[in-house]
Amino acid sequence: MRTSKQLLALGALLAFLPLTACTVAGGTRIAPESHFVYPNSNVQTLGPVNVTLQTPPTFFVPPASRSAETDQALYRKALRQHQGADLIVDYVVSTEITMVPLPGIQVYLTKHELEGTAAKMVVGKQHLR
Repeated sequence: MRTSKQLLALGALLAFLPLTACTVAGGTRIAPESHFVYPNSNVQTLGPVNVTLQTPPTFFVPPASRSAETDQALYRKALRQHQGADLIVDYVVSTEITMVPLPGIQVYLTKHELEGTAAKMVVGKQHLR
């Protein structure tokens, strides 16, 4: 009888544990362009892009800040959304970290998101007004 009560209490604890997770947004960056724009080129917008990237979970210690490799993976994934896109303009990159406490261990889940506009460069004469 005592064992069944202990198992029931443990089951209730494990059932409510995910409800104690904490999510923190951080590392937001706003930038005008993802790549160098050639002088004397016309930039033509192609449409909006919105991509997310989940990184592998980390344990005990929060993940380090976003790396250059993560940024490049986000850019490549965003550029693939529009054929002929060379760069992303007027974009925002944000990071969301969720901490899930488990008995004896803390698990950190990280999601990166890029939102902006895909564009292409047409090198030639600049149209001046």
